[in-house]
Amino acid sequence: RNCRTMPQPSVGNYLLALARREMDLVLVAAATLITLPLALLTEGPVRVAFAIPFIIFTPGYCLIAALYPRKDSLDGIERLALSFGTSIAVVPLIGLVLNYTPWGIRLTPILASVTGFILLMCAIAAYRRSRLYDEERYHVRFSLPEVGWAGMGRTARLLTAALIASIIFAVGTLIFVVTNPKKCEQFTEFY
Repeated sequence: RNCRTMPQPSVGNYLLALARREMDLVLVAAATLITLPLALLTEGPVRVAFAIPFIIFTPGYCLIAALYPRKDSLDGIERLALSFGTSIAVVPLIGLVLNYTPWGIRLTPILASVTGFILLMCAIAAYRRSRLYDEERYHVRFSLPEVGWAGMGRTARLLTAALIASIIFAVGTLIFVVTNPKKCEQFTEFY
């Protein structure tokens, strides 16, 4: 008999399919690995700009993804709120543990520990999601909303363009304020 067997998927194909399915976790892990050298090699406001999302959002997002792999467990707003809340709780605990190690609380050990925690939680979340059916699994859809310019009236188009311009202006102003801090008095007088 001539039996045709199905070719076994390679490890590379499996990892590529997993990366497509778990794009949010892949992006978080990649951003973490990019942030690590940037936070070590930069100073001042640039370091702060990279460190804020790394410390305030990412550890909590990965922990919530690992704890709640099903899409019906939490909705998007709850996941977002819990991501910030758990990050604010987890990072100080990592610092507390580091305080009792020989490395102490310094920049490099904190970055390494938080990076390790994020990558571990991403791996656990990907594993837990892979054990679920596709219709049960939580996944983030990356799509931009479509703006129907042709169906809008002139007033709606002007308001939309003004809103987009104001958002760009606000982001630019925020970047300028962060990168150029105001020079203050170096002393105070208290009578």
